[in-house]
Amino acid sequence: MTLAIAAMAGVFTACENTPNTPVGPGTGGNEGGEGGETGEVLTVAKLLDMTVPDKNAGTDKYWVEGYIVGCYNYNNGNPVYQIGTEQAVNSSLLLADDPENTDTYKVISVKLTGTIFRDALNLVDNPGNYKKKLKIYGVVEKYCGINGVVNLEQGYLDDEEIKAPEVSQKTFTLVTDENITAGTYAIAANVNGTYKVFEALAESYNYGYAYTVDGTFSNNTLTANQTCALTFTETDGGFTITDCYNKFYYMSGSYNSFNVSTTNPGTSAVWTFTKNADGTYNITNTSNSKYIQYSTTYTSYGCYPDVQGVTPQLFKLTE
Repeated sequence: MTLAIAAMAGVFTACENTPNTPVGPGTGGNEGGEGGETGEVLTVAKLLDMTVPDKNAGTDKYWVEGYIVGCYNYNNGNPVYQIGTEQAVNSSLLLADDPENTDTYKVISVKLTGTIFRDALNLVDNPGNYKKKLKIYGVVEKYCGINGVVNLEQGYLDDEEIKAPEVSQKTFTLVTDENITAGTYAIAANVNGTYKVFEALAESYNYGYAYTVDGTFSNNTLTANQTCALTFTETDGGFTITDCYNKFYYMSGSYNSFNVSTTNPGTSAVWTFTKNADGTYNITNTSNSKYIQYSTTYTSYGCYPDVQGVTPQLFKLTE
């Protein structure tokens, strides 16, 4: 079952651009809420009855429990609150108090960012999670136009704790050279002292924005997951960038997200590196002149035509 958002009093765009004042399901009541420091676990109904901060304005954290019943799908500009696994996306979930719920006015949204929660919970890669019980701890605010939970810190799926799988670490050294040479690198943006390291898109994906892991930085050395290692290979006009799954990163159409393929698509996969005065690098796609930046709003890497985020530094794999 789906509920087309365009049929409401307005048309929503993607979650990243959803207006702060929702016109769709689950708009909430007039009951104010306090932070979750007391350990109270909110039901979906309780969260729907609260007045929560606007998108990107939340600070209070709560435990919230419900059942996974679907996701929010942008659907090429015709967004829907999607019940079930059909047309699933990897960036969000919908929770309800009843696993059999099909009423989109009785759901809350959950933002899936970061490798641990996105990989473990999204319905694209985990359709079996449909109707499973999910208990999460995170910030409560508007997301996708309805009351939701973002910035997840802890979670339990059917009472089993969600933990990061064992991932080997690699060490990289800060690059200061004007001219980049072929090799294995990490791309990392310094965001108020925290290094947000570009991580490969999941192996099953063909496109998307690149999420991050937090690297450990000390004495010009960066330690990060092996999934952050990117290979720069010289080619006509610049370099290609491939990840740990041997996929080429390239641009397509007017999108700011990345496309990836095991086959080199040609000129759309050529990148150049220009060092800036502050030690960061403009990593520019030669087919459209867009350059890679970390968006603090969307907490991911994209490729933009103008300044919309933090330009990254480069770190080369330590031999």
